[in-house]
Amino acid sequence: QRAGMVFRDDCYPTDTSREQLNTEASIVHAFRTFLTTVSEEEGDDCIQLKREQHVEWLKKALECLPRGFSSLDASRPWFVFWITHSLELLDALERSSLAPAVGAFLAKCQDPTG
Repeated sequence: QRAGMVFRDDCYPTDTSREQLNTEASIVHAFRTFLTTVSEEEGDDCIQLKREQHVEWLKKALECLPRGFSSLDASRPWFVFWITHSLELLDALERSSLAPAVGAFLAKCQDPTG
């Protein structure tokens, strides 16, 4: 296992754990490259959370996932979880209006026999 990585495979590497480590290494590399190219003048101002744009995308994605996600149709309940969690973190989760729609969608995902 590489130093500094978060993922632990308990000394039982699998294809999935190796892919996770490769993904983490790729992300660390991208961040390091980014941080070395940021000028001192830009400083903290160059990394910004565009909250309104994130909230807008998340709300649209709850209604209809973008085309690139169509192959992940079976994962839609997970997307609902992560999207609603993200909205909650951004303090933009409108429970009263979303709860009935989310509940109805998740009910459709359940097999009638349980």
